[in-house]
This record gives sequence, C-alpha cells and structure tokens, in this order.
Amino acid sequence: MIKYLENLLFEKTNGTQSEILYAKWKYDKQIIPPALNAVYRLFPHYSLHDESHSLSIINNIIRILGEDKIQKLSAIDIWLILEASYLHDIGMAVSSGELEITINKKDFLIFFKDIKENKKHSLNEFASQFEIVDEKINYNTKNLNLEYHDGIKYILAEYYRKQHGHRSKEIINDNNQELSINLPKAIIPKRILGLLSEICSCHTKSFDEVMQLPQIENGIETEHCHPRFISFLLRIGDLLDIDNNRFSEVMLSTLSKIPKDTIIHKNKHLSIKAFSINNEIINIKAQCDDYETAQITQHWFDFIKSELTEQILKWNKIEPFKNFGYLPSIGELKVEIKDYEYLDEFTKPKFSVDIEKAMDLFRGTNIYSDKLECIREVLQNAADATLLRLWLEYKEYNYFDEPNNINFNEKIKKYPINIKIQEQKQDEKQGQKVWLISIEDQGIGISKEDLKFLIKIGSSSKNKEKNREVEEMPKWLRPSGNFGIGFQSIFMITNKVVLETKSYFTKEAYQIELFSPNSMNDGGVLIKKIKPSYHFKPFTKFQFEYKTELIPKRWQLNDRHKKGLEILRDYDPFLNPTLDLDITKIIDEIIYFFEKSNIPLTLSINGINKNELIETNNTRFSYFSKSKSLEFDIWTHLKVKSNRSFINIYFKNQPVENRYRLNFLYINVNIHNYKASDILSLNREKIRDEMSNQLYQDIIYSLFEIITINFDSLFEDDQNKAYGSMFLQYYYSQYHELLKEFDIKKFNQWKNFKVIITDVSNSDKPAIPNEETFNDLLNKIETLKVDQNDMQTRRDDYFELNNKVLSIYLANRGLNNDPLLFIVNEFNKTENYIEIKKIELRQKILVFYKNKPPDFNEDFDKQQTELILKDILNSSLYNERYIITCHDKYHKLRLKKDANKAYLKHYCYNYDICLYHHKMLSPFIEKGNSIKEKHYTEGLNEDLFQWVYDNRLDSETTLDEIKKGYHDFISDFKELLNNTN
Repeated sequence: MIKYLENLLFEKTNGTQSEILYAKWKYDKQIIPPALNAVYRLFPHYSLHDESHSLSIINNIIRILGEDKIQKLSAIDIWLILEASYLHDIGMAVSSGELEITINKKDFLIFFKDIKENKKHSLNEFASQFEIVDEKINYNTKNLNLEYHDGIKYILAEYYRKQHGHRSKEIINDNNQELSINLPKAIIPKRILGLLSEICSCHTKSFDEVMQLPQIENGIETEHCHPRFISFLLRIGDLLDIDNNRFSEVMLSTLSKIPKDTIIHKNKHLSIKAFSINNEIINIKAQCDDYETAQITQHWFDFIKSELTEQILKWNKIEPFKNFGYLPSIGELKVEIKDYEYLDEFTKPKFSVDIEKAMDLFRGTNIYSDKLECIREVLQNAADATLLRLWLEYKEYNYFDEPNNINFNEKIKKYPINIKIQEQKQDEKQGQKVWLISIEDQGIGISKEDLKFLIKIGSSSKNKEKNREVEEMPKWLRPSGNFGIGFQSIFMITNKVVLETKSYFTKEAYQIELFSPNSMNDGGVLIKKIKPSYHFKPFTKFQFEYKTELIPKRWQLNDRHKKGLEILRDYDPFLNPTLDLDITKIIDEIIYFFEKSNIPLTLSINGINKNELIETNNTRFSYFSKSKSLEFDIWTHLKVKSNRSFINIYFKNQPVENRYRLNFLYINVNIHNYKASDILSLNREKIRDEMSNQLYQDIIYSLFEIITINFDSLFEDDQNKAYGSMFLQYYYSQYHELLKEFDIKKFNQWKNFKVIITDVSNSDKPAIPNEETFNDLLNKIETLKVDQNDMQTRRDDYFELNNKVLSIYLANRGLNNDPLLFIVNEFNKTENYIEIKKIELRQKILVFYKNKPPDFNEDFDKQQTELILKDILNSSLYNERYIITCHDKYHKLRLKKDANKAYLKHYCYNYDICLYHHKMLSPFIEKGNSIKEKHYTEGLNEDLFQWVYDNRLDSETTLDEIKKGYHDFISDFKELLNNTN
C-alpha cells in the first residue's frame, strides 16, 4: 500500500512548490532503512523495528482511514505519514560512542541499581551477574560468560527504550551528534521538520501530551498540515502491528540467553489467530498457551481499546477538518487461554493484601511487641525527613564526612523536632482522657506525589525520586530505609491523623486528613490545598488524638519505661484520681528514641517545657569507621569494672536487641551501613539471623581499624592498654583472614599484664599467691590444664602453678575472666598436643602440651576421639554433624583451617575454647529426639569424600586414601557405634 501513498503524494505535488516533499521522501526512503537496521545491534531480543515495521504501520493507517479519506488529505499530511512511519523508531539506533558514555553515567547507574534490587524485574537475573564497586559496574566473576555480554546489552536496551521517542526527535532535528543519518534538510523548512520530530516523539507520550500538538498548521504553499491527527494515526498504526511476523528467529538464535519477556512477547504475536482491520470495525482474536502470554496480550488489547476510545471521544479536536469521517469502532478484542479460565472475562487471579487484616497484624504481637512502639515509627519518619533536608541544603559543603563533624552538629541544631502533648478533655463516664499529640519536624515536607507512597502499605521503597537523592548521601546520614509499614502503624492507637505540610521540592502546602482503614471513614484521605506562604519553610506537623484510661485495668511496663515506673511507684489509689501510665509510656518512647539521636528535641507537656527529660547530643558516639559506616563507644572491661560480654547495638541511633558476645571490650555500636529491611526484623527490634555473622565481622573489622589508629587515646594506663592489646591479639588469631591487613606486632602490652598465681610447686612450703607477667608465665610453662567442674563451690576462676604445669580451674562452663581466656588462647594457638583427660557429665579436663608426651600412641588417639564423640552425643540438642579434633592416626583426613560448610558444627570444649587446629569431618550423624535416645549412624557418600578431598590439608593425599581413612575410622569406633545404638 505504500505505493498507493507514494503515487498520491506525487500526484498532489507534481508541478507545485510542494514537489520538494516528494523529492525529499524518495531520498529518505533510501537512507532510513539501513539506519533502522542498526536497531538490531542493541535490540536483537525485540520485535522487528526495521522497514517491515514501518510498512505495517502505513498499511494499518490506510486500512483505518480507507482510500476515500486518504484522498482528502493534503500532500504534506501524506508526506508526514510516510516520514513518521519510517522515522519514529530511529531513536532506538544507538552508536557505540553513546553506549560507552552511558555506562559511566550516574543516571544509568541508578537505573541499573533499580533493576538489580527489584527481584521482580524481568532483567534482574542479568543485572545480578554484575556487582557495583565504587559506583562502577563490574563483572562478579573472572570466567568468560556470553550471558554477561548479552545481559548488559538487554539492560542498556531497556534504558534507551524508555527515551527512544525523545531521541528520535533529537536525531530528526540534528541535535544528536553521535548518530547522524545524513538526511538533507535544507530543502524543507526547519519548522516543518520540527513538526515531524514532535510527531515521532509523541508515539511514546501520554494521550494528553499528544493533545498539546497543534490541530492545524500551515504547510507549503496554501496547504495545511495536521500534526495532532498524524501523531494519533501513527500511535494506532503502531499498536496494531501485532501480527505473527514481528520476530526474527535468526536474530534470536544469535543470543546466548533470551529474556523471559522476549519469549512472552514473541508468543503474544504468535497467538494472534484472527485479525481484521478496516475503516468500519477492528476485530482481533488471540489464543494463548499460558497465563503469562494471555496477560500481556490482554494488556496490549487494553492499550488498543483505550487509545481508540480516547480518540473517538475527542475526534472533533483531532480530525483534520469537518466532515472528514470517523474512526472504525472497536469490535471484538478477545483473548482465550488454552485449558484455563479467568475468574472473570479478563482478570488473571492473584493474591492481594486485605487492609483490615494488615491492620489486625499491626495490633497483634506478630510485628510490634507494644502498640505504642508506633510512636518511634512516626519519630523515625520525622528524623529521616530532617536529615534529608539538611543534606539538600548543605551537601555542597564538607559537613558530612562523619557524624561528629562540628559543622554538621551546629547546623542540625536549627532543625529541632518539636513534640507537644496536651490533655484535651476528661470523660468520667467513659473512664477516659483524650490527649492531643503533635509532632512537628523541619524536614522536606510531603508532596502530593509523596502521599501516594505514604498511604500505600509497603510502597515507600518504590519512591524512586526520593531514593535517588538518598543514594547520594553518605551512608551514616541516610534515612533508615523503612519497610513501608511504619506510618500506617499509628492507626493502632488512633482513628484519624491530621497532617499539615509544605514540600521542600514543590513548595506546595497541604492539610491532609487520614482515616484508619478500620474506622467509619474506611481509610479515606482528604486533601486540602493551603495557600503557600514564603514566610514559613518546609515542615510537617503530625497530629492525632489518643485516648487513655483514667485508671488502667491492667498494665505492662519494661525497663525502658522509666517515667511510667516512677509514676507507678508514686501512685496512691486514694490520693490520685488518675494514673496516666499510657501517656507516660509515650513519653518514655520519645526519650528512648532520642537517647542517641543527633537531632535536637523540644518537648512540651500540658504547656510546660520538659526539655530536661531529654539529654540529646550528650551521649553521642565517640568513634566512626568510614569503611563500614559504624559508630562506636569503646571501653575495656577493666574500665567499666565489668566482665559483661554483651554489645549494645543501635541502628541509626535507635536501640536494637543484642545477641553478640565480645571479650576484653565493652562497646556501643551504631549501624549505618545497611537498610533497615536488609538487617532488621520487621519490628526493628532484632538483627536478622541471616545478617548476624556479616554484621559481627563488620564490627570486629571496624574495631581493629579504630583501635590500631587510636590505641593510646583509647587506653590511658598500662592495665587498660594490656586489655586493648589482648583484644587485638585474641581476635586476630580468630579472624586472621578478615584482619590480615592490620599489623598488630607493636601492640604487645599484654606481655606485661600481671596475674595472681598460686604456686604449689614446693609441697614443703605453703602455697603463696604471686604476681606473674603473661610473658614470663608463657615462657615458663610447658603444660596447660583447663579443669571445668560444675560442682566447684568457688565463684571465680583461678590459676595454680605446679612446676611447669599451669592449671586453670573454671568456676562454671565458660571463662568468666578475660585474662584467663587470653592465656588459654595464646597457649592453644601453637600446633601443640591436646589431651582430653576426662569428660563426664559435670566435669571436663583438657590438657595442652608444648612437647609430645611419651604416651601418645594409636590407642591414645582412639581414646581421645572417643571422648570427643561421647561429649558431643551427651551435650548436643539436635541431630547434627560435627567437625572434630583430628589426632595423628587419622592425619589423612585432616582439613584446611578455613574448611567450612553451612550447617556443620565445630566441636568446642566449652563456650570459649574451640579446638580448631588438626580438624576432620566426623563420618557420624547423630540421631534421636532426646539425650537418652541419641545414637550415631554412619553418613558417608561420594559427595562427602569429594568435599573432604577438595578441602584436605595435605595436597598429596589422594581420594582413595581419604576413603580408606574413613573406613578405618569407622572400624575403630564400631564398638562405640553399637553401644550407643
């Protein structure tokens, strides 16, 4: 049909000034198709966008209008149809120079991150093949992989697809220097080319944007052109290019892995079974083999239907002139799916969130342990908005290198969070008080766009514009990265929230009323625009009413409810008419939140200033690790006069439940390096199990980073310096690979640390406690004995020296004393000999020898291993497999020090002493549901042999020797196996 249009253009322009249109078209028709072939370079996985696509669009336009209407069009309109059909996708042709620039652009990196973080994105599997290091996209493996090549191409294609309409406009106007198709333009007025470029760009724009094009415009000579009309023809012609022949199998065969979306879209086109277009009606029928194809086909049919319906409704503002005639009506656009049914005609069944059930979940104990914890969620929103505001206003200055930057802390004082708690009324009949609580921050405010994310549970992470700004912030300053449920949790304690706000970005001001989904107003949101004033700056004021019982029928307080406990202690049922426990719990939540916050607070209760309750900024953290974005306070156990092993953990200044032990040091640590959703449980109270090990390693690494730089200022006297050096020495041996970059040789103050030793070497003299330095002691002793006896009456661990034998008697199952732990670790670090003297229910004795004892033989090896296996069987609570100490006889089974595998347990003498050197994988698996039922069974297979071979200590050991070693091991312990069974 293109010949028909070309002939018509020739007839209408022959012998007129408009002949330049025909000449231009004949030239462009030769130049444009080769340029369109370049689209394949970046879009080999897409439907064809070559000349065949342009011809299909032209054919669809002629079918829709019919020859009678085509005849009525001006020459310039016909020329615009031809040129636009060929040029509208030219923006999908991208030069290699542009691609090279793009992969280093910040907005592409953001685009790439969005795909990598969105597990539902069709290209996520390809983005996951790469990693982002120092804001650069790197391969995450050294192996050659063709999927990497295709994967980055697919992601670049998606990036350019979204902007190809605008790029087409740039190329037509010659504003793209990288890609030029050498179209001669001098013969056509620049204004006309500008109209053509706008028409081409509009095929990716919204309907309303296309309506902004002029309906009529002067053409050449006395003719008129109709840009709006041509643009809409192009859009519908493009949408209707849906027939079976859109994909090239040859192109797809060049790809190592085809994206799933490509396969679905290919199947979409192949599913078309009936296709009829004329100037009266459009009918299309698809028969799909699967849900995904049916869904995407239905979406495409919906686009067609929506576009045609909109054009028909506004046809009088689109048609080129009166009485031009009408568009065809929509007949049947039908999708069928083989062997399946929809719940209704079009909709694929899917799960959705019941908002009432979601609110019930908030109220229950599944997420929040106390409903008043929702106050912290609201305060966190206010704090996040405040920090973002500060960043936006001062990011050009060097104020944000660390949390204790003087300039930052001076500036933040200007952005306090103001909280007012006011008693409104008292209802004796209902036994209630009504309070008005107001929380006002000086942050970025809330725009109408922000509100969309605020009112939709779980959607805050999808606010991409805000998230992009956050990405630029240093990690310690970034908002907590909430779960998107925090704000809605406020409806656990109130039915209505009133927001007053002015947006930093849009300068719009609103009053917004939000109602609980479980209220009579059914989750309604009322928005009233307020006339903005330049006198007030961006802010958000958050108000709600909270009802409390005059005298609570029951109450629950914990350690952090200090004000509540004070009021409860002072309460007398005769002298006090009310007991405001719930409101004091809110005050306690506020105090708890601001304990470590760097944002100032003003607090007013019933009009009385109560700022003295909050001691902000007086308890900030002292040290900052830039590499891991962790803040610390650090003391030795000696300094705080406690041997407490726990770490106080905070996330973005808010306390988190601790689960870690740390010897020698007492620390507070404040986490900034992760999003809340990555590291915290849903209620923000605990570290997620799967992140526990990684965080602990980050803490250890950061402590080494800080201590090695600030050692002398951290530890003032010799005793504390000794403790600091013990920490470095102890954990360096535990995490050598993690910490190998640190040089700790000069931190040997532990050698001069003195301990009290009871010397019993001379039985003729009374035992006298003496002081010994660690250095002298370690040089003197040749044997170290650890005696753990649960029956001992002593409360403390103690040392006893007998000639060259040092005995350590433990008061309970672990080492309560840091120096004792340290000296055991130092003696145990060397490749010495270990003897287990006794393992009974209430007592264990472990002996380390510097030199091999004379009675070390094969029987000894068997006896020691049997004791370990019995100890495991008697103490383990679960059915587990262990890595155990490997004695000389079984040396062929020894593993490398770093050999490990998920769900394997290491045998430890007690909580603090693990026997890591000379280790092997036990061939036994424990079975049984209780200690009495516990027994061993063999657990050998080829996978186990191969893993041991891959992780063997001696590279000369063969696979056959490993298999023989295990069969010998099991033979040695057949009796144990039979006895336990």
